[in-house]
Amino acid sequence: MNIRLVSPSSATFLHLATESARRVNSYVRIILASALLLLGSGSARAQVNLQSLIDSTPVGGTLYLQGIVYPVTTTLVISHPITIMGTGYATFITGDPGNAPLVTVNQTTGVVFDAIRFRNTHVAAAGEISYVNIWFDRSTQSSVVGCWFTGGRTATDMTGSSHISVTSNVMDALFDVAVAANGNSSYLTISHNHISNTVTSTDPGPPHDINLEDASNSQVTNNLIIESPTGFTQLESSGIQVATNHNPSLQNVNISGNVLRHSVGGTANVGIIVSGHPSVTFNNVQVTNNVITDFATGIQYGEAVPNGVLIYGNQIEGFYKTGIYATSSMDGNGASIAATNFQINSNHLVGVAGKGGGSGIRLVLWKNLQVGDNHTELSGGSGISLEGVVSSTVSGSVVYDNSQETPATYDGIAVLPSPGGTVVSSGNLISSSMAYDDETTPRQLYGIYIAKGSLDNTISGVQAWGNIGGAVKDLGTGTKLN
Repeated sequence: MNIRLVSPSSATFLHLATESARRVNSYVRIILASALLLLGSGSARAQVNLQSLIDSTPVGGTLYLQGIVYPVTTTLVISHPITIMGTGYATFITGDPGNAPLVTVNQTTGVVFDAIRFRNTHVAAAGEISYVNIWFDRSTQSSVVGCWFTGGRTATDMTGSSHISVTSNVMDALFDVAVAANGNSSYLTISHNHISNTVTSTDPGPPHDINLEDASNSQVTNNLIIESPTGFTQLESSGIQVATNHNPSLQNVNISGNVLRHSVGGTANVGIIVSGHPSVTFNNVQVTNNVITDFATGIQYGEAVPNGVLIYGNQIEGFYKTGIYATSSMDGNGASIAATNFQINSNHLVGVAGKGGGSGIRLVLWKNLQVGDNHTELSGGSGISLEGVVSSTVSGSVVYDNSQETPATYDGIAVLPSPGGTVVSSGNLISSSMAYDDETTPRQLYGIYIAKGSLDNTISGVQAWGNIGGAVKDLGTGTKLN
């Protein structure tokens, strides 16, 4: 049987579809499964009750929206499996529901948003943070794909939700965060989204373009994030943050293949932050093959006890504070913490002169750390800095033309005490590396510098030339030069 789609209103079409289903039993499942609620053009069609259409779409059905504006004044609530499909950018769900989500997916499963534009137009007063676009509240097995978000505080916010996919969306000019998760959300896929021009609101923040808190078993991959020079105005804001807030551990998180660009100027933002309290353990967390440009710090790993953490293959250019900063103590005090299978390998870091004296790779208060095959150049400070680092390995490194901020001050590889001065670097092996300066006017002071108080470090198979002060400056005790 053919059904003719000729209704002047969605209600009439729904009636025709239902009547046709009643007349031909063999077609009942097909029609109800697709739930074809077609909404045409014209001003009358733009005044439909979208909540009623959602509620009347059967479980597992699809609500098709055409390319018109659907005004919203109160939060749309979805409480059963449904697909809502638009035609693209012209299908526009927008309005001011107050300090509340535009759409809430409430404790259900199997909800899909496809090819729709959203914009929460609420103008926030001080302290208001709930004016998001789509909020997944304790929901699962759902997705947002091929949509546009052009206003509001967040595109998608997930609380206590799992198996949510946010892929191939465009998110522009949002406040504070584009994608957020908290409340023990897990198994999230944030991939192939284009995020740009996110700005700071009145919330104390700091803001992050993608912010996943307590979100184990999640993937953040192949997103493009473009930050304006003054979009984020608070320190420690970032393009991507993965952190713990309430949980004692985080596991199986992959941040890979993302491209993050920050326009020159503005505040000292970080490209990627991986952060947890000192009592927290991070298991199998990987930050790999990302391209990070013109952020103050490229990648920052803070305090959480690592157990299988890999920072690998990242390209970080134009940093002026630190390329990769990994510390077990943000204030630089305390003991060195065992870094079980913590590897920082095969990263390429290129700094920028005249903006700060940070190191290419700065490592603070670790034990048993593995650092290999990294390439650092043009850092404001040292190429690689070990501060209160114990029984760790630096191998296969190429560090050159560093100390750009203050010539004849910093080194290719520096072995130093902890910032608080309580822990000396000891028992480290620096091997098979090159530390040199080939500029017309050299800036790098020593190829390798071993600070006073350092104990029993070994330098083996290192080539160093062109440095202002020479290849190696050893003020330590028990240093072995091979």
